[in-house]
Amino acid sequence: MAERAPASDDVRAAWQALEQAWASTIERARRLTEEQLHESVGGEWSFVDTLRHLVFAMDKWFTTLILGDEEFQHIRYAVRDLAHLE
Repeated sequence: MAERAPASDDVRAAWQALEQAWASTIERARRLTEEQLHESVGGEWSFVDTLRHLVFAMDKWFTTLILGDEEFQHIRYAVRDLAHLE
């Protein structure tokens, strides 16, 4: 893992880049038909599947830390083992 926490300005810049990329992705998705939104390409998840996974991952991983569960259900890391990331 990282040896030091990123600087606040770096986090803000990364967040802004992420928001811009996400806005572009959503704009492209709005031009797709309902069928295309659910279409798997090259064995990869569809756009809808990807959104579903992102919601699940954020809900499970982020809120698990916030609510203080002792163990991630999916990756089996104990929260106490992640203390060095603070």
